[in-house]
Amino acid sequence: MNTNNQTQPTFKELLAAKVAEQQAKAEQLRLEAQMKLLDDEKYLESVRKTEAMREETSRLNTIMRSINMMEPFITPKGEKFGISCFPVSFFGLGHSLVMGIVLSSSQAFTEEKLMEYSAISGVNEILLQQAVLAFGRPAYFSKDGKLVDEEKGDFEEFSALLTSVYMELGLMEFAASDITEAKYNAYFDRELKKAVTQKEEFEKAEVLDNEGGDFVIND
Repeated sequence: MNTNNQTQPTFKELLAAKVAEQQAKAEQLRLEAQMKLLDDEKYLESVRKTEAMREETSRLNTIMRSINMMEPFITPKGEKFGISCFPVSFFGLGHSLVMGIVLSSSQAFTEEKLMEYSAISGVNEILLQQAVLAFGRPAYFSKDGKLVDEEKGDFEEFSALLTSVYMELGLMEFAASDITEAKYNAYFDRELKKAVTQKEEFEKAEVLDNEGGDFVIND
């Protein structure tokens, strides 16, 4: 019987088989490399730190969301004053959330609201007040078209108070010392430039409005 008529595998089939073999070898090498990482102290510490930072950041975000859900303070005249708590992104991952929680506490201007704010954040209300005062106030452009000058605080006092805030928040991976005086000054400088730009844009818009008011169509 002639066996030469048996179907031979095609090039594509042979190639697919070889590629499958190569893939199996690659997966084995990757597995061996991953197993070696279990003895790599630097890698393990990197994974631990990343997971811990993610947990702490998630916790801070939860606090911030809860603060933003606080009922507004209502005056006898019916005026409502809510609290808007957002990260101060200038200070970077984690720190931006802490700074937002600290500085937004100034919006809780009644004792009752400050106590509620403190209970949600887990930070002592007196510590929050002291930290806000020590931080100062950057320049800003007000709603009535005025440039309000900055009021620099006491950075050394603020840094010491911030260390206590980080401790009360139970943060281990983020350190208050990461917010340096240079970073603090740079933030005030940025806010001043932003306020000046807003003032210039406001004044330009006023000029355009005035020029438009003088435009007359003659019949």
